[in-house]
Parts: sequence; structure tokens; C-alpha cells
Amino acid sequence: RAIASVRDDEAKIQFVEFDEFTVNLPQRHTLKAKLQIEVSDPEVAAVVTKRKAAIKARILYVLSSQPMEGIEGIQGKLLMKDAIREAVSAEVNQSEKLQGIVRDVYFMEFLMVPS
Repeated sequence: RAIASVRDDEAKIQFVEFDEFTVNLPQRHTLKAKLQIEVSDPEVAAVVTKRKAAIKARILYVLSSQPMEGIEGIQGKLLMKDAIREAVSAEVNQSEKLQGIVRDVYFMEFLMVPS
């Protein structure tokens, strides 16, 4: 029964893709990132899609507030993913009372270049 329940839960997982983000970082660098948000079910995916503009603003704030040296390594990127997940969760929970969750954030592209 537990295995079937996990499969049922996994069958509901949805991904919401965001267009490329471009933000200026300190020390004259630009960060370009493209990401997908993994959510627990279609209901949460619908809220993320509906609130995409507000969520994008929160993600931009997280990306632009990162110190450049903090995102150069793997640990920094993992911390940034957590910060983005928390920001998206906060927006979803603020606007709707859902049982679902924002499960993860995946960087599809991540490029830091001198400006």
C-alpha cells in the first residue's frame, strides 16, 4: 500500500518552466538562469502559473541579492535553490491555502558572465 501511495503521489508531480532570468550581480557580472519549479500536484502548478509574475519578481530578488562569490560553487547554487523554493512556496501559500508543496527547483541553464 505504501508503494502504491508513493507512485500515486509521483504521478501528480508537475513542472512549471520559467523563461530566462537576467540579473546584474556585484563586481560587474551578469547572471543568466533558466529554471523549472517542481510542485506536488496540478493544483499547485495552476497557482504557480496563475501567480507567475509575482513569483518571477520574488525569484529575481533572490537571484540579484546573491553575492557573486556565493554562487560560484555548488554549495552556493544549492543554497540559492533553497532560497528560491522558499520564496515560491511563500507566494503560493500567501495567495492560496493548499495542501500541496513546491518540491524542488532545477536550473536548466546557469551562466555567469562579466558585464
